[in-house]
Amino acid sequence: MAQDLLIYLEDKYRSSGQARLAALVGLSLGRARDFGDWLAGLDQETMAPQERALLMSDLQTTLDSMSGARGFACT
Repeated sequence: MAQDLLIYLEDKYRSSGQARLAALVGLSLGRARDFGDWLAGLDQETMAPQERALLMSDLQTTLDSMSGARGFACT
């Protein structure tokens, strides 16, 4: 699930002109085997405040929408 989410976000950011954020997410693709660890590691990433806010908002929106889907469990 983490890989699919990161692929989606990387494409979204690249398409919307957020090249730095797309690059950060793209680099995470190989390191995001454990989604919880990846999320915790975001605190150590260097991002502009608006980039961090956008990423956090997108993660929350995506995970909220997925948690309401039948057959999906986010632990």
